[in-house]
Amino acid sequence: MATLIFPSTVPEAQEEARRHRAAGERIIGAASLAPNHPAGTFDDWFRLPTLYDAHFLDALRSLVTSTGVETVVAPAADVHDALSAWARDGRLPCPLKDSGPIRSAMGEWSAHAERAEQVAGWLRAAVGIEADRTLINAAMSMPGMVHGESNEDKMVGLCAAGLTAPAGELVEIGVQMGRSSALLALMARERGNGLVTVDPWSVRTAFGSDTVGAIDEVATDVISDAFFAHMTRVTRGPFAHLRYPSVEATQYYRAGANLHTPGFDPVQATGRVALLHINGHPGLEAVRADWSAWRPFLAVGAWVIFEGYASPDDDGPRCVADRAFADHALDGAFVAGNALFFRWRG
Repeated sequence: MATLIFPSTVPEAQEEARRHRAAGERIIGAASLAPNHPAGTFDDWFRLPTLYDAHFLDALRSLVTSTGVETVVAPAADVHDALSAWARDGRLPCPLKDSGPIRSAMGEWSAHAERAEQVAGWLRAAVGIEADRTLINAAMSMPGMVHGESNEDKMVGLCAAGLTAPAGELVEIGVQMGRSSALLALMARERGNGLVTVDPWSVRTAFGSDTVGAIDEVATDVISDAFFAHMTRVTRGPFAHLRYPSVEATQYYRAGANLHTPGFDPVQATGRVALLHINGHPGLEAVRADWSAWRPFLAVGAWVIFEGYASPDDDGPRCVADRAFADHALDGAFVAGNALFFRWRG
């Protein structure tokens, strides 16, 4: 099957080419402008007149006939509208394949908004939160915006914890590119809490060795750049990042400390952690060190989240969290994604 992508010069055309090629289709590109795609994007490429040229439809028919094109995809809204009109009156020489970029985006967002409405309903029923619909829409859109490993279930758990946290700072240890950090920034803004993130972006710290390969010390700077770009997009309240190993970072986090990261409002630390997300190295000693270092700062009623509790790969989070249950007063526990959530009672 051959599919024509017109115009091929818009950014979405390359994604359409990848998607249809993955379906085993032969991909023909065409545009009225000079080609700007990487080599190999299309199996063949042709120049067509503009939509407003009197000979456009004749040229399109000739292209369809000569190449065996069976369907056409129009990843630009104005082009899709014009081709749709010609399809309705029978002048388009082959079927138009989809509903167009705007309608597709509206359909995707409608499905997303429906899911966010379900999440808002769950928050209302389960924890008594009357969450703002726009806030939940924004929070649940993070997986599509920011690379990360937090799945939807855990994102819902973070919403519940962030929106019911007591006064104090939300603290996240281990941020990668910031998927859960960005969500917590929204929750902190809603509650009037500050947000403090901790990550040295170091291969040695993250992996416990001199691992070199897909992620090296240069790549960690790319990750940190992406993190701050994402945080700039969503942060509207006090936020600070401590680029230190977790235990060392506690030397800077104390009551009265002014924590400042360029480009963001500073955090006037209270020394009271309202939410602690332990998401660093999952090894037993590393998790134990994170918990021991940050536990003294926990406010009564704070949420604690052990990332990787339900993971079959590392037993550090599970061992430390289970010990915490044995030694301290905790309640409200649940698992979402592979993370354990509970409330600290001191």
